[in-house]
Amino acid sequence: MISKEEALGLIRRTTKYSHALLTSLMMRRLAEMFGEDEERWEIVGLLHDLDYDQVKDEDMTKHGIVAAEALKRKLTEDQLYAIRSHDYRSGFKPKSCLDKALIISDSLAVLIEEVKAQNLEDIETAITRISAKRTWLRKNLGMCDEIGINIDQLLKISRETLNLYFGNRYLALLLGERGFVSSVLIRNEAGRILVFESLDGFAALPGGSSEFGETPEGTAIRESLEETGLRINIERAVAFYNLIVFNKDGTEKCTFSHYLFLASTTDTNPQPNAEWKNSKVECRRITLSDLRHYKNVWPPTEVVRNKVSEGNLDLGEMGELEYHMQ
Repeated sequence: MISKEEALGLIRRTTKYSHALLTSLMMRRLAEMFGEDEERWEIVGLLHDLDYDQVKDEDMTKHGIVAAEALKRKLTEDQLYAIRSHDYRSGFKPKSCLDKALIISDSLAVLIEEVKAQNLEDIETAITRISAKRTWLRKNLGMCDEIGINIDQLLKISRETLNLYFGNRYLALLLGERGFVSSVLIRNEAGRILVFESLDGFAALPGGSSEFGETPEGTAIRESLEETGLRINIERAVAFYNLIVFNKDGTEKCTFSHYLFLASTTDTNPQPNAEWKNSKVECRRITLSDLRHYKNVWPPTEVVRNKVSEGNLDLGEMGELEYHMQ
């Protein structure tokens, strides 16, 4: 039987790592509800998309089947069948509570990622709005009735999952320490950096939260690939600081450690992922000095942004800084 640590090691090498973590959290909560082995269900959630990168551009009818074959000596037969049957295109029909729980968890994770739902109201709205347009999602979430879960229970599970995932408490449970965020100044051969630019004068750098067992550099590399499709080489750390983020009303939103890196790439065609495309932003190449022209840039603070825009790329340890949402 594969351990959770081994499962994390396998899925970490793929573009579905963040999705797998979110799905596995839901699976663990459902296992607890049904009195099942929580770690066994969690591992299924972690590994269900292990073959996605391999089959996505070839034949999605093999999705789940290829993964199950690779995991044949690592998982039990019921775990393997759940992975085979989680995507209807494989032709395998879900039978057990485990099978249907995985489909529900996978679907909710996709929905959350698409709408960036980070609270209960967002999920409830998204379920209503998106499932009305997508037959497959409505059908998948309809399996709740088949395993005895009502909408209130589903929303409760979703809320608990989001509290863990977006609050970095899942990382704290796994690592015994606070998570961090890495962002990247991705510089092309012409010396221009990549930003996600909104229509209202704001911008964001590629990057995101750390995952299990990652170094700050590893997070930067993975997030850059997931968000932009670009393969990068880390050149150096530009800055490190503890960041306190405040809401528009002045209340504290969150605190985390932030690493800012400079990286190079020879890839010429960035491909923003669905999350950024749905945010209606434009992927642009700019000079460092252009950073000062935005109202705000996430997540560097104004102090960091101004120094970087002047060409200072060796800021080092900067203590504790504040970021105020606008």
